[in-house]
Amino acid sequence: MKSIKYIYSSLFFLSAGLMTVQAQEKKQEEKSTVSEEIEVVRPYKPILAEAVKLRRSPNLDDVKTYKARLNYSVTDRKLEINSDIQKLQAQALVDEKQTELVNNYVKGGFGSLSTLLGEAYFLRSYYYFS
Repeated sequence: MKSIKYIYSSLFFLSAGLMTVQAQEKKQEEKSTVSEEIEVVRPYKPILAEAVKLRRSPNLDDVKTYKARLNYSVTDRKLEINSDIQKLQAQALVDEKQTELVNNYVKGGFGSLSTLLGEAYFLRSYYYFS
């Protein structure tokens, strides 16, 4: 039984490998030789007169812009500060009534699935309350 599994798995991997080999693209070989023929009649000598040059010069007209004369004067004034502002007084809050303290209490209960609840509280003095 194990040998059949090994045979099937090896055939599967072999066929998958062959499919991936066929899926690869073949690179085209670059041509290293020139197949075109060029006939040279004379050596190339570039002539500057044949070139077209755009001749543009900057406009150098010296135009002066009009600047208006500004006449102003600074007057010395003392900055007026309102120093008679009074500080605000904080509003007093109403005193709260002291809560009535219960010296002791015991709380007990019984819940579902046989669970018990028990709580006890003992107040010794007002000092420990706040």
